[in-house]
Parts: sequence; structure tokens; C-alpha cells
Amino acid sequence: ILAAMISEDCKPNSIVAISPPVVRVGLDPFYNCTMPTHFIAGDSDFVFTRTIFDPMFDKVPESKSYTEICDTDHFFRKKEEKLYLICKAKFYMKQS
Repeated sequence: ILAAMISEDCKPNSIVAISPPVVRVGLDPFYNCTMPTHFIAGDSDFVFTRTIFDPMFDKVPESKSYTEICDTDHFFRKKEEKLYLICKAKFYMKQS
């Protein structure tokens, strides 16, 4: 959620929204987002459920995508590398 809120100030060319806490906060900041956005969540996340997320996700403009990681909680415990690889594959991460 914070990523979308600050994107107007820092001008990124894409956003990866990791574990959006849709049980507590809506996706409203993304509803006018014009850059590619990829949402990633675990299927065992305590603040993310598909039944709440899906109608909100429908309101986010294209280009958007979603990845769910099986057997993963909100903190991606023991799945950090998988999370990194998804982000790297979805949006090129420039090496510094």
C-alpha cells in the first residue's frame, strides 16, 4: 500500500506489492496507478485473503498481475529466495 502512496513522489516505472494487508487496508492507492503492478501474497497470510483481495484487484488498472505462493505466511518465512526470484522475473532488477 505504501508503495502506491509514495510512487507519485519517487516516480518508479513499476511496483511490486508484497503481502498487501487487504484485511485491514484497501487497495485504494492503486486504483489510479498507471504503472505495471505485481501483487504477491502467501496462501497462509493472516492479513490477506483472496475473497477480499479479488474485488479490489479488479479495480486496479492494467497492467497488473498476481502471484500466490503456496504454504507461505505474511512474512514469507523460508520462502524469501522464492519471493526474490518472482520479483526478479516479473520486473527486471538492475544490478548496481
